[in-house]
Amino acid sequence: MIRVLPVLCLALTACSVDSSDQGLEWSTDAQSAAMPAPGDLTLTVSPIVGGSRTNFTITGADAGATVYLVYSPNTVGDGACPAPLAPDCLFIPSPVKVLTNVPADADGAAVFSVVIPAPVPFSEVAFQAVTLGAENDTSNSVIALMHDADSDRDGDGLTAADELALDTDPAVFDTDGGGVGDGDELAAGTDPTDPSDDGGGVLGVDSLAPGDILVTEFIKDPTVVSDSNGEWLEIHNALGEDVDLSGLRIEDRDSDSYTVVGPLVVPAGGYAVLGRNADESINGGVVVDEAYSTAYSLANGADEVVLVKPDGTELFGIDYDDGVLWPDDSGMSIQLTPGGDPANPADWCHGDVPYGDGDNMGTPGAPNTECVVAPAITYTADVEPILASRCYSCHGGAGASGGVNFDTYDELFQASVDVPAIQLITPFDLDASYLWQKVNGTPAAVGGGGSQMPLSGGPLSGDEITLIADWIELGAPE
Repeated sequence: MIRVLPVLCLALTACSVDSSDQGLEWSTDAQSAAMPAPGDLTLTVSPIVGGSRTNFTITGADAGATVYLVYSPNTVGDGACPAPLAPDCLFIPSPVKVLTNVPADADGAAVFSVVIPAPVPFSEVAFQAVTLGAENDTSNSVIALMHDADSDRDGDGLTAADELALDTDPAVFDTDGGGVGDGDELAAGTDPTDPSDDGGGVLGVDSLAPGDILVTEFIKDPTVVSDSNGEWLEIHNALGEDVDLSGLRIEDRDSDSYTVVGPLVVPAGGYAVLGRNADESINGGVVVDEAYSTAYSLANGADEVVLVKPDGTELFGIDYDDGVLWPDDSGMSIQLTPGGDPANPADWCHGDVPYGDGDNMGTPGAPNTECVVAPAITYTADVEPILASRCYSCHGGAGASGGVNFDTYDELFQASVDVPAIQLITPFDLDASYLWQKVNGTPAAVGGGGSQMPLSGGPLSGDEITLIADWIELGAPE
């Protein structure tokens, strides 16, 4: 017959042992052995307060297997090897007692609910879960602190019974880890299980929603200092409350990932800078609040900047390219214009303020300057009126001079007659745009010749030539 610890069994809700185990007896002076690694079972125990119910949860058992809750008043010593388990051994020392047993459910879980009597007889005890069968299996061991209902072992001003009612831990001064003790939180009317209200409004990352924090500036290709020292990114707190970034993950959509160690509190409306290197003497003189070293880097080509909560929720994400739509100059940060849309590349521009040693441009840790967006230039609104008034008289319609007709948008992209290797207009490329070479008076530079155009009325004005050049460099949009 299994022997049950008498003082605990007085209040146990289930102390019986299955009749199939009649004759099973675990000796209090069983042989000892080096403590083995636990098996596949996992045991968790709620705080133990004398006279109150304690919950023991076991997972990882085979469905229907009998799971035994095993107890020892000793927490130091070699693991016990009671006869029913030999040659396997427990992870807790002798004397070993079986408190109770229940069958595992279909998911392999078993729950024991036990009332521990008061007064508590020991300050610390050990528990383990065991299954017996063709192959014995054991769980981790749990060293549990036994609390008298009126005790305050953690010194937070609350009794163990009070903490049990609050669902806080009587062994931990600050259960939620927010920086304020459980008793002080209760007195202040805040929640001792919610870290977001501990600091008078300091929010944790877990409580953030998308848009609460943003990456508002970064430099991927600093000059003078190396990328491995000079890269950084700036995180802006858009909320009216302080935010602790501890636990925030910064990653790309590939393999780079860094988790903020903290504490790193960003004031309401303020900024934090994270970078590859926090040493101002070698990072270009930027003040870095926390360094992520080699765990994360910003590619000089296309890459991503993503902020993720510990539970995997994405708070912010941008995918920048290699200079097609996004700013891409070396030595200059890429910054979001105040109030801009992070998803719109047109709302990002280069920083224009020297920082640190003065070799690079940007405003790390400070509000960004407003991006100066050049007015959009299009063929229809800006370029076609110039061509119509100054060029179509010779190069429009069926009788166009020299057979060169460009009185429609599409005709501007035909090969030039003088230099067939290049077009009249090649988007993004002035040198390969023969029409611009002619109005600029530089056709010889690309193997052409003849006079500067237009002949009638004299050359275009400097502003008109510049406008056509800007239009081509913007991609010659219609």
